[in-house]
Amino acid sequence: MYSGGQQQIPLVAIKSVFQKYDKDNSGTIGRYEFKNLCYELGYFMSDDEVKTALDMIDKDGTGHLSLDEFVSFWRDSDKFKKLDEAQSERLKASVAYFRYFDPDNSGNISSGEYPSLHADLIKNSLLASSATVDQGLARLDKNKDGKISFNEFMAYMDEVQQ
Repeated sequence: MYSGGQQQIPLVAIKSVFQKYDKDNSGTIGRYEFKNLCYELGYFMSDDEVKTALDMIDKDGTGHLSLDEFVSFWRDSDKFKKLDEAQSERLKASVAYFRYFDPDNSGNISSGEYPSLHADLIKNSLLASSATVDQGLARLDKNKDGKISFNEFMAYMDEVQQ
């Protein structure tokens, strides 16, 4: 079957792939099932990349792919290119956000720079409104050196956006 010059994958074939990876027979493909599917197809994805991909594909926001969502994804010939682009865009946005709160471009958010990030995290519901500046800094500063590196920031963002 061809459609618009592009091969149209038969629905029965897509359903077969869906059922193969729906290991728990829930009628949906969850995060780990999707990660395994991608891995078997040669696309190793970190947990963060899987989350980004699912956020992009999971149109109803359930955290799982329904058959309809999977069919749309599977029929898209650029499916993995779009996932790479989404991950890249998320990284660019995170870098820009981090750099905004690192005005001296040191590559770290110091304890002196942190209060403005703290206020913004609370404003965007990424940190409990009851958290003090010291508590917030302690939560993000995993190695306890008094400053937040980009990696610490990204680990925190991954944690709160799951």
